[in-house]
Amino acid sequence: MANTRISDLSVGGAIASTDVFPVVETTGVGPVKKTGSDLAEYVRDTIGAYLVGGTGLTFTNNDVGDSGTFDLTDMAQGTIKGRAAAAGTGAPVDLTASEVATILTGEIGTVQIADEAVTLAKMAHMATDSFLGRDTAATGDVEVLSMATARTMLNYVETTAGAPTTTPDFVGQFNIDTTNDVPYVAADTTASTDWHRIGPTREVLTADRTYYVDATDGSDSNDGLSAGIGNAFATIQKAIDTAASLDTGEFNITIQLADDTYDNGTTTTDLKGISGSGTITITGNTTTPANVVLRSSGITRNNYFQAKNTGTAIQIEGFRYTSTQSAGSGRSRFLAFNQTGCEVNLSDFEFGDADSAGTNGNYILLNAAGCSCRINGDCEIDGDCWRFAQVQGLARFAIDNVTVTLTGTPAWADYFLYVDQMALASVPNATFSGSATGNQAFIRGNSTVVLISNVLPGTAATETTSDGGLSY
Repeated sequence: MANTRISDLSVGGAIASTDVFPVVETTGVGPVKKTGSDLAEYVRDTIGAYLVGGTGLTFTNNDVGDSGTFDLTDMAQGTIKGRAAAAGTGAPVDLTASEVATILTGEIGTVQIADEAVTLAKMAHMATDSFLGRDTAATGDVEVLSMATARTMLNYVETTAGAPTTTPDFVGQFNIDTTNDVPYVAADTTASTDWHRIGPTREVLTADRTYYVDATDGSDSNDGLSAGIGNAFATIQKAIDTAASLDTGEFNITIQLADDTYDNGTTTTDLKGISGSGTITITGNTTTPANVVLRSSGITRNNYFQAKNTGTAIQIEGFRYTSTQSAGSGRSRFLAFNQTGCEVNLSDFEFGDADSAGTNGNYILLNAAGCSCRINGDCEIDGDCWRFAQVQGLARFAIDNVTVTLTGTPAWADYFLYVDQMALASVPNATFSGSATGNQAFIRGNSTVVLISNVLPGTAATETTSDGGLSY
């Protein structure tokens, strides 16, 4: 082979593939002749073995193309190349998922979590009926809040009957009437009247209901659902107004009065109808009516009850009525009908003086078309009055098959019945026990009084005009 001296090589000179070199092989044989290509391959193998050893890399030598490539060695499925925790320094190895998770148990920044990637199922479990929020003072971690805590934070309040009486803390504040299951919401924060009822406008009954009234021990701020102190209403009007606010459906309402005297003074109790097909019964003491007294007093005469568009059959039973009014204009009355569509029935009643003078009071006045009053239970009359019943304007009055006891010879200053303006009074088979003084009846204006087997109480016979009729 040609001798090549080192001195003949220049800096930057290249070794041609055809150049030959003397090489002593590891077997100790040699020197042998090697070309430049052989030398290049030898260098690649040596460098590749040096770099690959223990690194998890492989080196592929391309003898034909005089080139080589480095590749990662094959890895198991689902693994990551690295070093396990606490394994010390060493060559990279295939890590399992659990080994990777152990390494990643530290904090993960939000940049590592994609938006909307965490599902609700990945959140910590919460107690039933709880909320996420924060009640602890100052900024901090999210907390699980109980229902009670949430109510407090929202200034939620509860009342037992009707709207709250306090001024709302903020607009939109919520309240619930726990007795009637009616919600209220605050529309402003200036006064207690800023609470507005929402949802159903009427409570719907699911059973018959009784309201209790007690003139001595009751209060109209109570709910009226039980008798006695702290429970009963004080006035009949409050019970009627409460009943009128309900949707009774097919259920009935009873207003039960305790034994007492219910003095209206110069005010009037308005009888009102209810929503639904049920009835209203105002009850005193049907065994001893004298124990529950309804009384009008003062110097201005008035109606104790006044029926206005009730649209509902109202039964009033178990009372004694009397009036001590003796001056002023007009006439005092126990019951007056001044608007259409009213029906009131009376039973187990005692009628005392209509006023102390006995000349200026009616017990019953029906004065509008469609009004109806019926005495459908036994009653007693022991007081004087001007007219027992005045029926006019297409109204109807009846005393059914009952007994009317006349005690102490009551006197009618005018008539027992006054029937006018196409009205009808029917007294079939009523029994009058005892006697009274005064005129029995006056009939005119195309009106009719129907009698079958009885005579009306009084000492003077019934008077009729040419357009009035008395039917037997």
